[in-house]
Amino acid sequence: EAPDHGHDLDVAYREWNLANTARLIRRYDGVPEMLLTLADAAVRTAVATSTRRETARLALEGVGIDHLVDVVAALEDTTRHKPEPDPLLHAAASLGVDPADCVYVGDATVDVLAARAAGMAAVAVTWGAGDRGALVATGPDAVVDTVPDLTAYLLGRGDGAGRRRAREGLPGEQARRAGVSRRRGDGLCRGAGARRAAARQADERARAPGSGR
Repeated sequence: EAPDHGHDLDVAYREWNLANTARLIRRYDGVPEMLLTLADAAVRTAVATSTRRETARLALEGVGIDHLVDVVAALEDTTRHKPEPDPLLHAAASLGVDPADCVYVGDATVDVLAARAAGMAAVAVTWGAGDRGALVATGPDAVVDTVPDLTAYLLGRGDGAGRRRAREGLPGEQARRAGVSRRRGDGLCRGAGARRAAARQADERARAPGSGR
């Protein structure tokens, strides 16, 4: 694997992804319904990913949610990638919202670190690639284990069980800060006309095995 073979390896990897994404992709139960619920609440959702745009779109199409969410930041859009904030900042700019009013949802430590660097609220989900302990250690505003809990947290539905569970397992100061963050801005992006938007990660919780992060 000499350095001069790097380009060939990248080409082969991309070709494999494009050829196999539709066959291998699987949908996480409840995600389409969550996106519909967010849309009904006037929440704009988008994908910011470290994968290439074509692969990300194939993944969205493969799980039937391409009409509910768009890719606004992909590998091609920035020169620096997660855990740097550039992809998330690009996504916020594309949506026309202030990063400080956004929440970024991800399943990897680099997602939480990127959200922090971008000045966004960070929500870690445990049904993807990340280890729960490692996610907690990065200091997210919340850690959620189910799609219904994520929906409840994003919509800020009172102080219900879902929101309490999202803060369980966080160190004391992190849990306190999470509660303050939710009260301050509901962890959502707000655009013109007070429409809320959430910049979501492109690992759209329904990812093909072997797809790049």
